[in-house]
Amino acid sequence: MFLPADNSVRRLHDRMEYLMQVHELSPVTMATLLAPWNIRPAVFREPDRLTDYLTGEILASLADWFSLS
Repeated sequence: MFLPADNSVRRLHDRMEYLMQVHELSPVTMATLLAPWNIRPAVFREPDRLTDYLTGEILASLADWFSLS
């Protein structure tokens, strides 16, 4: 059974993957951008772990850097 929260988490991860694909960013490059928040390349191998790291501050920074609304 899927809960709405599960769908939101999955959608967040899907959007991160899409952002990386569109801008041709590797997990290493993305981890370099997110290093101030202590996100390492290994975090990108586990979707649940990545989602745990994504705070409002990180999402706001990504939106600002990539001109997202």
